[in-house]
Amino acid sequence: MIAVTLVAVTLLSMVSATALNKANDHKGHLYFTCPGDNEIITRVRSEHDDGPEDRKWEFGCGNAPSGANLSDCAWSRFTGYFEGPSLYQCHNGGVITGWRAFFKDTDRQNRYRCCKPSKGYLTHSCFYTGYVNDFNEMINYRVPDGHVISGVFSEYSSKDKDRRYVFNVCSLDLSAKTSN
Repeated sequence: MIAVTLVAVTLLSMVSATALNKANDHKGHLYFTCPGDNEIITRVRSEHDDGPEDRKWEFGCGNAPSGANLSDCAWSRFTGYFEGPSLYQCHNGGVITGWRAFFKDTDRQNRYRCCKPSKGYLTHSCFYTGYVNDFNEMINYRVPDGHVISGVFSEYSSKDKDRRYVFNVCSLDLSAKTSN
């Protein structure tokens, strides 16, 4: 009985860590924040629709890697310009835990919620994903285990009336100086 309960709890925690949460309707305001204090965005899913020329977004959250606690969370200003490139990077080793966007015509301006990992934790070994979608194509990105999204780049195509995205992904764990 204990083994069955343990398996059920383990499966439930795995499902909840990857569950997707709808963040917007077409042409509607996008507002998403991971619900837990120490949760990060672990999955990004978005599908473009040519009718309204907009994307519907869904996000999944999971616990921050290595038991890091997150604090000092703040929203960025709107990044980039409508129908132009957009680049945002969390400051001071921050990690993205929320995403907001304002829709106008056929494009969105984005804001990101960044939180700082607890003392001794560092983001490192960062890399850019390459484009996670092509214009008018689906995004279905899962952050690798032990990693976080710390930045987002996107570019707009006036021909396709859509954006394609690149994520800056980093490892997050205790720095060598503080771990024993």
